Amino acid sequence: MAMKRSGENLFRQRSSPHCLSILMAFALSLLAEAVPAQQVPAPAPPSPGVEIKIQAHPSEATIGDPIQIDFDFSLPRGYRFRFPELSGQIGEFTVLETYPGPDIPGPPLKGNTTPTPQAPRKPEASATTHHRARIVVAVYKTGDFDFPALPFALQDPDGKESQVSSPEVKIRITSVLAKNDLNLRDLKQQADIEEPSRWLLWMALGTGALAAVLLIWWWIKRRRRPPAPGPLIHSEVDPLDQAEADLRSLIGQSLQDKGAVKQFYVRLADIMKRAVEAGYGIQTVEKTTMEIVAAIETSTVGGSAMPEAANQDRIEFLLLACDMVKFARYIPSPSELEEVVNAAFDIIGVCRARRAPEMSGAAPSAGVS
Repeated sequence: MAMKRSGENLFRQRSSPHCLSILMAFALSLLAEAVPAQQVPAPAPPSPGVEIKIQAHPSEATIGDPIQIDFDFSLPRGYRFRFPELSGQIGEFTVLETYPGPDIPGPPLKGNTTPTPQAPRKPEASATTHHRARIVVAVYKTGDFDFPALPFALQDPDGKESQVSSPEVKIRITSVLAKNDLNLRDLKQQADIEEPSRWLLWMALGTGALAAVLLIWWWIKRRRRPPAPGPLIHSEVDPLDQAEADLRSLIGQSLQDKGAVKQFYVRLADIMKRAVEAGYGIQTVEKTTMEIVAAIETSTVGGSAMPEAANQDRIEFLLLACDMVKFARYIPSPSELEEVVNAAFDIIGVCRARRAPEMSGAAPSAGVS
């Protein structure tokens, strides 16, 4: 008996909270039935003189296409209009862009069959003004949809605010698939895109490499080429005649006009040393200018122990001029070059006169050309 009473007490303790929650739920349901549900008041009709026009462009579109919802508000003069801040989602419509006005930019979207409603401009004396606005939306499912009415705030000239709502507009969204083709197509095979013509690049690189190899080979071969042999001097040819022939050949090459002034003076010095060696009977090979001038002073060829001073000065002048160009990198003027050439012909003439037997006893005159 005692165990039965303890079990009943335990059941009552555990079931009391559960019963209480059931009773509270039942009471709330009765209260809800007794109190009628609160109805959302319908939007107030537009104020006198206020007119709202709305139009969708296009009214039929495919999934995801942008749709322009254009508003045209006709307001009495002195009224102020405030466009609400819209973003995110309005029912099934996703807001892409908003243009609160009072003017809207540009023409309607492509595919519109009717232009955006544009009321004619009123003159300043008119009692009505127009405020235009636009919302760009998109729907991502198919079907017929009603763009919902939107509340807008108005303020009259006295500062009193009121609220008006735009009418709904119907929009149909269709599938991007063709009406008679509802089957999904397989993915197309990846197209083969031709790479740029790399063979042209490789051909250009190969041509450049070949040209570089040929240029190096030509340069090495040119360096190894033996120097061009000088004019042959036979034993029966007079050295002074050969020197004069070489001098005229050197002048005819016009090396100075080709920028090879140094080469001209180097070859001129060699020719004149051979002429002096033949005319005065001295050794000029591997001799400096001062050594050659000293040897001329002691020469006895031609029957005179003391050669004429004028020709000695002329020889010294010519050899020193050649040394200036060869060793001091001096660039002579055209007049100086002409003077050196005239001196060379004079020296060869004097050397030839000194060797003539019929003139061995007489000193030749200076300046023989």
